[in-house]
Amino acid sequence: MICILLFYPNGGMKMNLDLSALQKNLSENYIGCALLSKEQTESAAKMLIDGLISNGADRERAYVLCLGQGFLWHLFSYGMVKENVISGENATALFNRQKKNDCYALFSIDRVGLKLSHAGRLKQNFLRNACSDYLDVTVFAADLSWAYAFTHENGIYGPYFYRRKKKDLPL
Repeated sequence: MICILLFYPNGGMKMNLDLSALQKNLSENYIGCALLSKEQTESAAKMLIDGLISNGADRERAYVLCLGQGFLWHLFSYGMVKENVISGENATALFNRQKKNDCYALFSIDRVGLKLSHAGRLKQNFLRNACSDYLDVTVFAADLSWAYAFTHENGIYGPYFYRRKKKDLPL
């Protein structure tokens, strides 16, 4: 399942997401889609932070900086996730080639989420084409084996791709 979480940073400008176009594109590519509650959306964002950051103090910092400000990609740009991260054009290529099934995706806009299933055909352009250039998106596997983020700072920060080493994956 992929869950698309939409975050709107406090005091930030309203971003534009064409949710109906995204849902249509996903459906045309046989990717299931269901709307999440705000509580489910927040829970998925916390799952990402908890899964990628083991140190308690760093995790609290991530809650403040990433959840509080609404920019989950700062997990990568602020160096909170340091290992196994690739940035730049290679990150998008890796995401597009990544095997996907059950995942979450987080958008920087209203705290709204979508849960997606059978996401093998999901590509970065599906997400980018559905939103303005000022929207940030973080996508990650439900088992936290990989994560991808692209930002409104296109060409300055990111995109970022993280893949957990196989030895670190749960059995």
